[in-house]
Amino acid sequence: MTASSTAGAFERDLASRQTYHQANAEQDFALLPTFTALGIAPLPELFVNWARFEEVDAFQTADVARYFDDLWYPVADDIDLFDASLSWLVSIRHDGVVSVIR
Repeated sequence: MTASSTAGAFERDLASRQTYHQANAEQDFALLPTFTALGIAPLPELFVNWARFEEVDAFQTADVARYFDDLWYPVADDIDLFDASLSWLVSIRHDGVVSVIR
């Protein structure tokens, strides 16, 4: 099994556990209120997965919230957000659909 196929299997497993939230990242979206609505209190550092967990960057949660529109590009980006607790993962698809895994 290659690393790429392992990453794909991991991604499919996560997708099977997602529940969808009524927020749409393309319309009047604010990250911190969305976390609150989902019952998530993120740690000060947030991780952003850009591509199949092969490209993950760490940012301050406040910076991700403040600059979200500069980090996520509609139509082009599917991103996942999580913190070191690994107790949740919020996905934001390229079409603005927001989902969560707990």
